[in-house]
Amino acid sequence: MRMTMVVFFRDPTDEPYGCLHPSVKYRGAFRHEGTYWSTVTQYCLAQQLVLANDREFVRYRVRDVAEAEAAAVAMARRPDADERAYDVLLFALQRSFETNLGLRAVLVGTGDEAIEARLDDPKWGTGSDGHGENLLGRALMEVRAIVAARANDATAIQCRHQEGERISEICLHRLDGVANMPPVRRRFTGIGREYQLLCAACVDALPTAPVLRRICGECLDEYAAGARGDDVGSPAFLERSSSLTFAHRPARLVGEPAMLLALTPISRRAHAWWALDRSGRLLAVDTEHDLAVPHALVDTAELDFTGPLNLHVAPQGELVAIAEAKGRRAIVLDPRSGEITHRIVRDDYHEEHCRFPLGFFEQASRLLLVHATAWNRLDVSDPRTGELLTARTSPRYESSETKPPHYLDYFHAGLVVSPGGTRVLDNGWIWSPYGEVRVFSLTRWITENPWESEDGPSLHQLNGRGYYWDGPVAWLDDKTVAVWGEGDDDELLTPAVTIWDAETGGLLRRFDGPAQGLATVGLHLLSFDAHGTSVWDVTTGERLLHDPSFEPFAVHPTSGEMISRVRGPNEDGFRIGALVGRADESTKSETPRCAGTSAFRGVSRP
Repeated sequence: MRMTMVVFFRDPTDEPYGCLHPSVKYRGAFRHEGTYWSTVTQYCLAQQLVLANDREFVRYRVRDVAEAEAAAVAMARRPDADERAYDVLLFALQRSFETNLGLRAVLVGTGDEAIEARLDDPKWGTGSDGHGENLLGRALMEVRAIVAARANDATAIQCRHQEGERISEICLHRLDGVANMPPVRRRFTGIGREYQLLCAACVDALPTAPVLRRICGECLDEYAAGARGDDVGSPAFLERSSSLTFAHRPARLVGEPAMLLALTPISRRAHAWWALDRSGRLLAVDTEHDLAVPHALVDTAELDFTGPLNLHVAPQGELVAIAEAKGRRAIVLDPRSGEITHRIVRDDYHEEHCRFPLGFFEQASRLLLVHATAWNRLDVSDPRTGELLTARTSPRYESSETKPPHYLDYFHAGLVVSPGGTRVLDNGWIWSPYGEVRVFSLTRWITENPWESEDGPSLHQLNGRGYYWDGPVAWLDDKTVAVWGEGDDDELLTPAVTIWDAETGGLLRRFDGPAQGLATVGLHLLSFDAHGTSVWDVTTGERLLHDPSFEPFAVHPTSGEMISRVRGPNEDGFRIGALVGRADESTKSETPRCAGTSAFRGVSRP
């Protein structure tokens, strides 16, 4: 005895699978015999029109059912429209089920049951009296056989496009839209940035091969744009052999590593650093002669020493600034005498989500300091006197009002000044939150435009990522900056670097592979994390060297020295590394990164 399934055609707002409405945007788009149709409805109507130019009008102009029906009424039908109606219906149904894979799964799931369509029109479906040809039911069964064969064909392209410049793979569970499916996960294949999309069950079953189906790259990106879990593996990257290597030697810097809060280089003086320990003592460190000389003792009442602190050093080392990383206060002082020359307090609006924006730079041989005074305001001061050099009245704004000129809806965060002090990179965010890396000219700000940091002509947004800011960056020179991370959301980032032109805000190039720690050593980019340290050719994107034995926590821009803690059971010392050798040209090879699952997160969400 055969079973009968009743098919109901529902309103397009019925979710998730109760809709065959072909005018829904994108879902009905397809190509047929070289012609692109935006919706199945357009295709069906066009087949009734006598003149080819009328069909073209429908194809290009009609965007909804009401407009299509109005156009059809005004046009003559083809003499053979009734004879062709079943073939047109059959093809339109097939396209509808092919463009909605979840709906296709419902149809295929009926197995070999008979399908009876109950419609008022006795020609196309069985009416309320039980009579009629039921052509629609017959067409649905024919379409079921076609799409079922495609669904079970591992070589067929499953998505609505049936073609694509790049073809990717997705697990069958996710493709069929299994209810309550956990977030999908990308599994990188080791070929460039190519990846498969797997459900949680398929990932848990690895190394058992998942059941995969092919879809075009555009559709894969749509599936990957939703909630996602951690990646499995990472994109492949280019590698080139070289004679570069790291040379290490032990160093006695500031006693026990646990006592050291911060170590920051004096950028214009090789081997020279200032350090801050947990007692508040500032020490002058000379890594050439292994000397650590104590100087001023910071009053711990000035800052919260129980939280993280950032140490900033003037290019010549004559002044230092200490800031509460996620707090409101910062001080500038002479590290030798301990005299405080400037106290800075920013406002208390979400400061816990913004690393205190602060940085020294020089303009016309004068030492200056850029720093935050409010969540959306930066200023420049003379760090020796506290004199404000960027005086202006900050515009006020209420949500019900029109935004006034120069109002900035942006939370300033970590600042990184370019090597020559001409530009500054701002690593902040906007609501919702959305991180935006910005850069602007310090020179224009000081000499020409007090509003340069808000909306000046030199201000450029380099890139943006949802829920991710204050990430790793590194200046390659005064005009070029490297930004870590590829992706548009904190949970979707992969290890990569994008290189930007700070003058124009344009993207110059990108390459995969670098870990989250970034620094420059000579002409090379250094990247590091718990898996080790790598050296990269920033022009070609090739990895020249990898050493898994150390992770530096401080890098000197002039001497190129890299300071790391000793790894091992007795981690009570430091060592100093240096890059030696040269990057010899050799055969390029694409090699997948071997660090396993990569999962990266931004700062906490407010």
